[in-house]
Amino acid sequence: MKRISKCLLVTLAALLLCLSVAGCSSSKADPCGGEYLFVWEHISVMERTNLDYKFILDGHGKGEYHHKGSVHKIKYEYQTGGDIKIHDTITGIDYNGTCINGELHIYDGNPENPAVSEFLYRAK
Repeated sequence: MKRISKCLLVTLAALLLCLSVAGCSSSKADPCGGEYLFVWEHISVMERTNLDYKFILDGHGKGEYHHKGSVHKIKYEYQTGGDIKIHDTITGIDYNGTCINGELHIYDGNPENPAVSEFLYRAK
């Protein structure tokens, strides 16, 4: 009887350990994970196409923004359907837009404001 109880206890402990590890595993990655290279920036008075900027999204809400020789840590929220919000933790800038079919199309503010920049990044 002691042997059966001990075996049952060890089995239950192993099962609980497996379940706790499975519960802590990361969730499914969002479809925007990857590296996005700068294509263009539009603002009311100019357009730029030759900048060496990029976003790296990890597929789980974090990443990096490579901008003017520095690396900014970012956090982002991806919504089913393609909407995305990106927060640059260094500058405090909040970008919003879409991440669809390998294109990251974002604005650094309200798109209705003529002083806001519109950006396009394409998956590498």
